[in-house]
Amino acid sequence: MTPGWNPIPPYKHEASYRFESDRFGRAELTPVASETVSPPRAAECPVAMEAVVEAEHPVAEDDEAQRGGIVAVEVRISSCTCTRRSAWREPPTASTRTRGDR
Repeated sequence: MTPGWNPIPPYKHEASYRFESDRFGRAELTPVASETVSPPRAAECPVAMEAVVEAEHPVAEDDEAQRGGIVAVEVRISSCTCTRRSAWREPPTASTRTRGDR
C-alpha cells in the first residue's frame, strides 16, 4: 500500500505500507484535473465519478456503545465522465437479467 502522506504511522509501516510521493507514476497512470473535486483522476480509467458530501447522518446515536462510531454519508454525484463508449453497459432489464446479475 502506498499512502500519500509522510510520515507513515508505525502500525501502517509494520503492515508493509510505504510512502510514495508519486502514486500515479508508481501505478503508471496519468493524472488529469477533476471537474469539481480537488484530487486528480486517472486518464486511463474509462469512467470517473466525482461526488460532493451533502450530509452526514449519525447512526445508533441512542446506543451509548456505538454512538459516534457509525455515520451514513449522503453524497451528490457532481460529475460523471465516460471516456470510452465501450465502458458503458446499460443495466439489465427484467427480460434480459441472468442469475449473475442479482
